[in-house]
Amino acid sequence: MKFCAICAALFLSGASQVLAIFFLNPRVGSTIALRSPKGGGGKGGFALKKKKERKAANPPLKNELTCGVAGDAITSDCDKLLSSDFSLEYDNTCSYKLGSDRAKAYRPACSGNCCIYTTHDDLSIEQVKKYTKELLECRSTEKGMVNGRIPVPKGFLCVADQRGCGDCL
Repeated sequence: MKFCAICAALFLSGASQVLAIFFLNPRVGSTIALRSPKGGGGKGGFALKKKKERKAANPPLKNELTCGVAGDAITSDCDKLLSSDFSLEYDNTCSYKLGSDRAKAYRPACSGNCCIYTTHDDLSIEQVKKYTKELLECRSTEKGMVNGRIPVPKGFLCVADQRGCGDCL
């Protein structure tokens, strides 16, 4: 987990003391609390309590980026693609390994050596641009290259070079 807050608190309730340690997972808003048994005053070890997890309202979050998954795309080509008035071409397909099978993927947009790959063909142009911009955080400024994958509704979107489909997804 990239960002994890750990907080400990000592509660005094009457004559007994209760130590509670909270682990907060900000990606899904879940909390796991380790606390001493009720009224146990710290005796008997800790009990594990997991609160109900809540799904993120608008996934993915930026900390879900996976960088370095495929061949590098040239960052300036990706910048050019994002600044252009391109349309999505879901007729361009490729395949990737999914377990022991092959699965169909889509390459809806390319510019120079920068291609966008998706696992499904119903992302809007606005969604593709939004997720691709987030993936540019994977860029290596000293090399001028970028590649990465991000979860999107129903699958993944990836930015890589023209041969990136199999490695990306």
